Amino acid sequence: MARKQCSNKPKRIAIAIELDFPFPHHYDCCRGIQRYADERGWLTVIDPHLVGMAGQGGPAEYDGVVGRITRQAAEAARVNGIPVVNHWLNSPAKHLPGVFTDFREGGRIAGEHLLARGFRNFGYLGVTRDRGGSLQLAGFVQAARTQGFKAPATLNSPRDFEATHEAFGRFRKQAHHWLAGLIPPVGILVGNEIMARYLVQICRELNLRVPLDVGIVEHRDNYVVSLGIEPSLSSVDHDWQRIGYRAAQLLNGLMSSRRRLPKKPILIKPRGLTVRASSDAFVVADPLAAKALRFIADHAREAVTVEDVARHVHTTRRTLARRFHEFLGRAASDEINRLRLEYIKRRLEDPDTSLGAIAVECGFPSPSHFARFFRKMTGMRPKDYRSRIANK
Repeated sequence: MARKQCSNKPKRIAIAIELDFPFPHHYDCCRGIQRYADERGWLTVIDPHLVGMAGQGGPAEYDGVVGRITRQAAEAARVNGIPVVNHWLNSPAKHLPGVFTDFREGGRIAGEHLLARGFRNFGYLGVTRDRGGSLQLAGFVQAARTQGFKAPATLNSPRDFEATHEAFGRFRKQAHHWLAGLIPPVGILVGNEIMARYLVQICRELNLRVPLDVGIVEHRDNYVVSLGIEPSLSSVDHDWQRIGYRAAQLLNGLMSSRRRLPKKPILIKPRGLTVRASSDAFVVADPLAAKALRFIADHAREAVTVEDVARHVHTTRRTLARRFHEFLGRAASDEINRLRLEYIKRRLEDPDTSLGAIAVECGFPSPSHFARFFRKMTGMRPKDYRSRIANK
């Protein structure tokens, strides 16, 4: 339980985040925490190891701790009776209240993107021994199997593959052998941007074109893109600032004796996927079908029809239908509805956007038309789907 203090004395909060590497998920989480702290009038101290904790190297005391909590930091906070909120999913400190990005949903989003680009063979490169990596892979597998395709071929990498000459040599040899055994075109989800950059390098050594032979999406961050290295990497867009803000908000509740510990971690869904050069291609063997797929993807939220698609690619509806069945195994209308539904679902996950606004945004003539479409596709009403997501 937090220590009692004078009501006019601002709370002193430790932000346990390392800033020694320019990872967006460190800095953006810190920004989100600080934004909430500013709203509450807190005094914040960035103290990754809690050396400012009483008895830990300084006289300062904290009313709460939020951030990437190590086992030592968790124990120091426990001894001092200070509330803690964790936003590091792979933290060795267990059973702490936490706010995390939804890694599983991120993997599913990446899979949906690669499917929409025409990939039918898949691979996953990441650290599956980590909780985040295993959840990424589970979401990716879900996307592939939902559409009737095989689970991705998986290469499990050690977390510290760059640590030594020997470790990096083993990683390169394994990745080279693994990639050479995949059948292109193949869509690959990579656990983070560092591995993805090395994978691009190995593609060049094997004369595999990115993204035509190998489409790559990285799951974590993309600060490497700022260095101007080509190709730029498509990446899952995690809302790290929101995670930090929500973690600070949870801490505020825990510092009150009226708030109980949450039974489950709070998961924040990714905002979507940022498409860059590493996956910005349609790999269907037929140029007409590929052009049609790009048009559908670019207008997923709109009320486009099969006739609109056929007109755009300068062909007849009958020819378009034949090409889709021959090269994709499904109807053009099914692809339109699938991508439109995926967009609608992502919009429904934002509780601040009304159903009426989503209906207008997605080209429906009225909310009732929107509700009928969604119920036909999913078997439930939009508001019921939103409630289910909120409950999760």
